Amino acid sequence: MEKSPFEIQEQGWGEFEITVKIHFIDSSEKPVEILHFLKLFNDDKTSQAPRKPIISEQYDEIVFSEPTVILNSYNLGKLL
Repeated sequence: MEKSPFEIQEQGWGEFEITVKIHFIDSSEKPVEILHFLKLFNDDKTSQAPRKPIISEQYDEIVFSEPTVILNSYNLGKLL
């Protein structure tokens, strides 16, 4: 592009990594931080409907090697 008018057209907001901090009911259990890739636009160029939801899923698993008694009671479905 060497002559005016200069114009750039883009759609979407972008995508970036965010930190999610999870706090547990049992305050003696330390909070856990995970990273999640947040997408604010649709990759599918054929369907740019303005009201179509953006679906971006990710599976994370938290394993407690030594859960507290309170947290373990919630895992077993028994409230203390």
